[in-house]
Amino acid sequence: MTQTAPTSIDLNADLGEGAGTDQELMPLISSANIACGGHAGDEQTIRESIKLALANNVAIGAHPGFEDKENFGRDRLDLSFEELRDQLLRQLERFQIIAEEEGAKIRYVKVHGALANMACEDAEIADRVMRVIKEFDPEMPVLALASTEQTMAAIRHGLPAYDEAYADRAFTFEGHLAPRDMKGAVLHDIDQAIAHVENIVHKQGVLAMDGSYVPLKAHSICVHGDSPDAVEMVQAIVHTLKQQDIEIRSFLDVQGDN
Repeated sequence: MTQTAPTSIDLNADLGEGAGTDQELMPLISSANIACGGHAGDEQTIRESIKLALANNVAIGAHPGFEDKENFGRDRLDLSFEELRDQLLRQLERFQIIAEEEGAKIRYVKVHGALANMACEDAEIADRVMRVIKEFDPEMPVLALASTEQTMAAIRHGLPAYDEAYADRAFTFEGHLAPRDMKGAVLHDIDQAIAHVENIVHKQGVLAMDGSYVPLKAHSICVHGDSPDAVEMVQAIVHTLKQQDIEIRSFLDVQGDN
């Protein structure tokens, strides 16, 4: 079967995390996952990031995770449902208040770091996360790693679910992100990242670390904003896609969820 040539793809980045790249990245992307003060950021950085996103016509997403700034939300924590609920609602409500003050709207939620990985792998944790997001807003779109427990839980709870892949991360044969402490898990070579993106966009899949092909249909592609080569990588990806007549456009706008 011949695949229809894509005309657009969403490019998202995790911002508001103090990496110092937001000003350069925001004009290049179409969706911004803004830290909510849990793993990174505070009320001031949230406000600045929202203003920057509005100025660049970028879709605004809330990016909550474990409230663990010391470890950037990348350590796996064993929380009760009540503890997890309190942490996520605290971040989402903080974000919503500031967004409303700036005349903005939260367009979607993307869970951060260790919590996101745990929710991708574990159906019970994914269910807990989606219960909280649904409590916050029963119609809130969720952006998560494609074809994982997280996206399936979002669908079960009636939340609009959108799949993403990563330009700067390697995948396991199961379709999960390779652990960061594994050699080669984080991609720094720009040509390698571009090849990764082209596979995602044109072939709807990725080459896993073991060389196997993993089908993966993504609405959005992420580049981590805290990577030292993030700006150069995103610039190269945008340039490559535009040469192929592929527009950088919010996955929500493409899907008609304005």
